[in-house]
Amino acid sequence: MQIAEGYFSAAEVAVLRQTSPSERIEAFYSCWTRKEAYLKARGQGLMIALSSFTVLSTSGPESCIPKTAMLICGISMTFRHRAAT
Repeated sequence: MQIAEGYFSAAEVAVLRQTSPSERIEAFYSCWTRKEAYLKARGQGLMIALSSFTVLSTSGPESCIPKTAMLICGISMTFRHRAAT
């Protein structure tokens, strides 16, 4: 949770705290992967603060980034692998 608290949005940290401990690591990596996908799509890398946008929610597997036309979706992969588009 230390990494999430330092880099994720307050909403994402709240979702991770509500996630059961057995599912928290998977949720963390899903969030991280979605954030990477968003930053790469924007082409600005870490010039955008990771905490300035939210990609993880309790509403489902997709995340709509406010004020953009982007929808970030997780992709089911094998155990230990994550992907987002």
